[in-house]
Amino acid sequence: MNTDRKTLEREAQERDAQFVLESYTIEELRMAAKKAAATRPYQVTHRETGVSRFVEASNPAQALRHVAKDVFEVRVPSALELARHAAAGNFALEQVGDIAEGA
Repeated sequence: MNTDRKTLEREAQERDAQFVLESYTIEELRMAAKKAAATRPYQVTHRETGVSRFVEASNPAQALRHVAKDVFEVRVPSALELARHAAAGNFALEQVGDIAEGA
């Protein structure tokens, strides 16, 4: 009797799984599989506070960018803003990417 119940439960689960699969198009299933394979969880930790956030992303840079957008704003400064900061002595232009590597 117990075996019959387990068999019925397994058959019901298989029917439910089949229904779920039939609810999606082949393209939707492919996209879901591609997304699952293309992303992974990353832990982004603030070095000063130790607070961590967990982010699903394609790479570490994408995870960091996602978290940083909540804290920082990036824009191009005007020439006047650059001149004011340089005149005040609190100006340092950090070089990154190809410029920093000398390419």
